[in-house]
Amino acid sequence: MAELGLAVFTAVKEVYLLSRFIVRTAQSAARHRKERSELEAELEFEQLYIRSFGQLYIQNNGILTPHKQLNRAWLKKIGDILENLRLACGDYAKLASEHDEEYRALSPFINPPDNSILAFEDLPAQDSNNSNRLTYHCTTTNSNEVTYLSSTNLQSIDGSSQDTSQNAGRAGSRLDLDWRWALSEKRKLRKILKTFQDATRKLKVLLQLAIAANPQYLVGNIGDTHNEPGPSSPDNIQALGLRPHIVLRLIGLETESKSDLEIREGTLHMPPSDNHLAMGRYIDQGEDGETSAPENVIAEFKALDDDSPASDEERLLHLARRLAASKGSDLKTLPFRCITRYRTPKSFAFLFNFPPKTLESTPVSLHDIIDPTNARRQSLSLPYRFHIAQSIAKSLAAFHADNWVHKSLRSRSIAFFYAENGTLDFNTPYLTSFEYSRATTANTTWDYDNDPDKNLYRHPDRQRPPSISFNKLHDLWALGVVLLEIGLWDTAAGIQRDGVLKRSLSIPVDPHALKDIYLDRAKQDLEHNMGPAYAQAVQACLLGDFGCGAADVGLSLAVHTRVVGRLVVDNLFMSAEESAEDE
Repeated sequence: MAELGLAVFTAVKEVYLLSRFIVRTAQSAARHRKERSELEAELEFEQLYIRSFGQLYIQNNGILTPHKQLNRAWLKKIGDILENLRLACGDYAKLASEHDEEYRALSPFINPPDNSILAFEDLPAQDSNNSNRLTYHCTTTNSNEVTYLSSTNLQSIDGSSQDTSQNAGRAGSRLDLDWRWALSEKRKLRKILKTFQDATRKLKVLLQLAIAANPQYLVGNIGDTHNEPGPSSPDNIQALGLRPHIVLRLIGLETESKSDLEIREGTLHMPPSDNHLAMGRYIDQGEDGETSAPENVIAEFKALDDDSPASDEERLLHLARRLAASKGSDLKTLPFRCITRYRTPKSFAFLFNFPPKTLESTPVSLHDIIDPTNARRQSLSLPYRFHIAQSIAKSLAAFHADNWVHKSLRSRSIAFFYAENGTLDFNTPYLTSFEYSRATTANTTWDYDNDPDKNLYRHPDRQRPPSISFNKLHDLWALGVVLLEIGLWDTAAGIQRDGVLKRSLSIPVDPHALKDIYLDRAKQDLEHNMGPAYAQAVQACLLGDFGCGAADVGLSLAVHTRVVGRLVVDNLFMSAEESAEDE
């Protein structure tokens, strides 16, 4: 364990130092100020993430979860990501070792760290005055200094020599370096930036899942979520995107709703709609009785029975607090605004603002674009389908890591919005339909309906009068059905209909017979459409094949390995085993 912990520390420190060197290469393009500033800002953002992870790692002694075997498994995955990133920076490491004093002094590969003294504080923050940038001096007609990536006799990153001779002439030198920046250095910096972004994106997913079972990241008074969480620096928690997840777990551990969020008194005007998610006009009413100007909002509805107890309303407020806290997390929830009554005292609306850079119009569900009978049906390319599938799986995995079950996942609960150019934005699927969502620590409700559409996504044990409390495996079953729909590009109803005809079954279909229909299609047709890795991910969800139970602390790792990691278009021609190892 000590060797693995030291390896992770060494890799993250090395990557951070190389990121600093790469930022300085971006700073070197002084004559290309706009391009330079954009690159520099993006690179520094990735650099901040790496630094924050390194500091959190040291502050917590390399412990992401108190379970030793599980902690080692998480560290192995994180170490692999960092090592691949370090290897991708190989050309920059060679340059830095030759020309960068800071790198030579602090690199753990040049100066191996003492296993008993691991510190990240010896790494300075990024230079604010750019005093350590690499420079190339060129005399110009207006006597201005021109700063570039290279210094005298420095080899370019592609290995070719740069002509720094004064004999090349002032105009020739500037033109040569301009072309070198345009055709070589800029392209290489863009490529390494994307590599960093891909790596930090993977790290962010792993971190939020890994710390789910670690109580040291929670504050001492778990009921006070206004305090800064955990023993680590709040800045690091924020920079790593962990704070929303920690707050959500704290909310889940509370026994009652807080008074800082209440049911708003306002007026909601809704046009007739069959959609569970629709656009309306909302007029808010303040405590002084003053009303706001009407604004467009997105509304979801939840109606309680007339004789429902007060605890049901408390559950709604609890859910509202969680939705409000979800902002900035990877749950892909809509920007929560408030909860208000709608028409009757027992009917409630959860109101959301529109996502940034989208049109204020009613969203379109995943079911709408898959359904062959819907006028909004669209055919999407494989990269888009893989991206949507993995985005949904990541969202649900993060939801579970925060100790919440969704309980109503289906293709109708995945929403897309129109971008400002009028086209549907398939890059950001949003998770909706939270009306039955609850914390895993809360008592389950045993009420049910016999809605035939919802039954298509319900685990067999949760249909008819349920005999088993709802758990994460039931959510993962629903995820498997949604992934099957995406892979076959057909609705669950269509898949059931084909299976009924093929098997000469009667309607309504027995829940276990429906499970067999889904599994047959996953085994026989899905591999041809989406590859073996995708098919294996769907089967894992439908079979609950994760090697552990719903309450096991290792479930997050298993879901990440057996589902999320396999839903990648690059795995299209890989076996499930190869894709899992690669992830």
